[in-house]
Amino acid sequence: MPDHQFAPSNAGKYIAAVIALIIVAIIGYFGYIRVMEWHRTEVRTALSRQAEKLAAETEAREETVEALKRKLEEETQSKQTPKQAAAERIEKVFGEPPEKPPVNTMAAMDTPSCYRLEKKIDAFFSYLDQQGFVEAAGIEAEGARQVFEDMVAALSENPPLIIGETQDIVSLMHNQAHFFRALDKKRIALVKHIMQTEADVLEHAMLNFYDYYVKLGGCGGQGEAIVSLETLYEYAGFFLKTLSGKSYLLRRDSTIRCLTRYYSVLVLDQANKATLNRHGIDIRPHIRLSLDDIRHQNALIYQDIYLEQLTALQEKYQ
Repeated sequence: MPDHQFAPSNAGKYIAAVIALIIVAIIGYFGYIRVMEWHRTEVRTALSRQAEKLAAETEAREETVEALKRKLEEETQSKQTPKQAAAERIEKVFGEPPEKPPVNTMAAMDTPSCYRLEKKIDAFFSYLDQQGFVEAAGIEAEGARQVFEDMVAALSENPPLIIGETQDIVSLMHNQAHFFRALDKKRIALVKHIMQTEADVLEHAMLNFYDYYVKLGGCGGQGEAIVSLETLYEYAGFFLKTLSGKSYLLRRDSTIRCLTRYYSVLVLDQANKATLNRHGIDIRPHIRLSLDDIRHQNALIYQDIYLEQLTALQEKYQ
């Protein structure tokens, strides 16, 4: 009798145990899945962080490499002489490297040379237009060439005083403010900005402008030369003889100062040949001063040409 009473109870316990095991297995399975999902999330997060770290390190290395490249380029450029650096800039602006022009020769009068000069001058004005200098100065014009021609016209109409500058304070003050009176502030600011930012190409530009507009008179193009020898003579005298002209040059960069004196001497020689030296300016002391200036400007690309030309003039006027 007792055995029959306990059998059902044992069976119930067995079933309950099996159910409990199944529940535990299910819980364990889902728990395993949750753990695996958590593990995969952690792994993905870790991999993502590692990838971000590697990307940051790679970017930092690339920036370091670029910085080293820039430093190497700067050091390479710093090893260049001023003449080499200027020559590279000249080739960039004018389309060809600087060349040494002939001295005391009529070869520059032939058509190909005129054509080359025209191309170089066009390239210089195009370069100035590309830099946006005229627009930045707030000048309404069709480009740098028009501004240049307008300035030449204004300066030609209002030449400075050469004789009698110091006879009274009014004349002296007028001469000292000559460029401000002849040109407006915007154009003065434009010229100063170009002299400051493009100093390394101005030597070549001045050579081209002198050959084209002065020596060759515009290569026989339409109409008269843009500026007359008489006007150039007045400004050469202004820079060489007057207190205002000399003080103006002293405020300029040494390269611009010595080249302005040099070309003023060449203009004075041209005026002597054309019997236009109406103020009787003695060219000899200015040749000596210009020679001394040029000898101390070792960065000049055409230094040898200037010295040769000035030496020839010195012998001519002995």
